[in-house]
Amino acid sequence: MRRTACAVAVTAAGVCAGGAFAEVTWTLDQAAWTSQVGGPGAVTQIDFGTVPLDTILKEQFAAQGLHFTDGNDFRAEVAGQDPPIPVVLGGPILPTLNYPITMRFDQMLTGFSAMQFTGDFGVQLYHDSELVGSAAVDGLASFQIVGFVSDVPFNRVVVVGNMGTFNNLAAMGNISFAVPSPAGAALMACAGLLAPGRDRRRRR
Repeated sequence: MRRTACAVAVTAAGVCAGGAFAEVTWTLDQAAWTSQVGGPGAVTQIDFGTVPLDTILKEQFAAQGLHFTDGNDFRAEVAGQDPPIPVVLGGPILPTLNYPITMRFDQMLTGFSAMQFTGDFGVQLYHDSELVGSAAVDGLASFQIVGFVSDVPFNRVVVVGNMGTFNNLAAMGNISFAVPSPAGAALMACAGLLAPGRDRRRRR
């Protein structure tokens, strides 16, 4: 399954001139996602099970190039599972309502993947402070992994509330992210500007 999500304009600074629109797609096929983002060697996996329960997420994964910037996202787990499934919830711990999960990455990414367990999942992808694109999926079975791919690199991901269910709770399980080669990042950022039949210039 592969879907295309909405996107907005962003300037790919330092990569190619002018603005570019990103195409953000998502899939439930993790083998296909891994292939799309450059293979297993391009992918970093993060296991939240290494963080103690109820811990606020900040710099625990700095060595892997991942930083949680909200200051109130916390490690929880899904009850009734054997073994328990580690997850991150948008905080503060009480109430978990309308708080996003914001992650900053040391390198530009082309792919982000996360396990969802509420049936709905939304992401916003940024290049620094500029929104690259967004995607929202719903009607999923619990514990499915959703992989997102953008054809314009990004270095910040915001997981947003899940569209009304579970008190609009932002939540995710273990994640993976993909760093392209420098040449691959430049090609992806510029491809939309050069592709025939697709006008991705910033409209004034």
